[in-house]
Amino acid sequence: MPGSADRSASGDPTRRDWDRLGQGWSQAVRTGAVRSTLHVGIAGRVVALSIVGDRLAAEVSEALGHLRVPRATPDLTIEAWHVAETGVDVGPIAAEIDPDLPLAFAMSADRALFAHRQHETAVVFDRGARLARAAVGEIADGSLYERGRPFETMLTVWLRDLGVALVHGAVVSSGERGALIVGKSGSGKSTLAAECLVGGMSLVNDDKVAVVVGPQSARAHGLNASLHLTANSLDRLPGLAPVAVPPRIRADDKYRVPVGRTHPLQMSPAADLVAIVIPSLHDGDETTVDAVRAPAAMRAMAVSTVMAIPSSSEGLDALVALAESVPAWSVRIGRDDRGPEVVAGLLRRD
Repeated sequence: MPGSADRSASGDPTRRDWDRLGQGWSQAVRTGAVRSTLHVGIAGRVVALSIVGDRLAAEVSEALGHLRVPRATPDLTIEAWHVAETGVDVGPIAAEIDPDLPLAFAMSADRALFAHRQHETAVVFDRGARLARAAVGEIADGSLYERGRPFETMLTVWLRDLGVALVHGAVVSSGERGALIVGKSGSGKSTLAAECLVGGMSLVNDDKVAVVVGPQSARAHGLNASLHLTANSLDRLPGLAPVAVPPRIRADDKYRVPVGRTHPLQMSPAADLVAIVIPSLHDGDETTVDAVRAPAAMRAMAVSTVMAIPSSSEGLDALVALAESVPAWSVRIGRDDRGPEVVAGLLRRD
């Protein structure tokens, strides 16, 4: 991992952005707007979010509040302020990044600084110092992803630097036992996770999951409390449709269900993985379940993950270890819609 950013690199645009955010943070603190700190636990580490602005703090708390832990020395600090509440605007940050491309980012020349921009959020992360600074324009105008998954891309970079595996998928749980739902885009991962939630199970995370793989176990950790579903998925889940927030801008390709608000008691920060589930839909009447060998499970995880989360060789090694240590199942969901029932049964297996 790179060391702290070289402060002599004044000609580097990402370094200039970092310096401007530092100045903006100092100004925002001095405005007298309400400053609050939220400590959350992610993958066994402590993240301290220091936020200036009540409305921004409320949005972040809704997304991450279920991960709250007692105050402790942080492994990562995020300093963020709400431009709309403080009036502190430092101008365009990471202006060359297209906010409609979620994987678009910038790096300083020495790779010590990582910059990412969304429609209302600009964040630069000093990877060595494990300090991030963010300016959020008007959070109410942000994309559904930046509101429901605050600072997610930056957090995934931090986790990768720590050697934590990231998987593109969803995790549902019953007690401490969890099922990782994986597969290619459009295979129904989020839909099945939402159906399991409605059926009484807990949700650890949707879309991206941090997984710590040990010699004899694998534990999945959540990053936020937000489900993102297509209109077709909501047709299958009429109970969620009234609370789903519709797409508003081009970056919003799905509806957002704020699970932290709608099902707060069914959000779980982590679970031990006891099953990998690879769902698909078929035209038959019955839902069927078949055991899957480790190589097929690896392929199901890797193809989707590599496309959604740029991964290192160490990350792929972790996926191999995960596929070899956790039983995997192909679940072909028929018209009987027994997917959640099947997942619940897999969670009960010894």
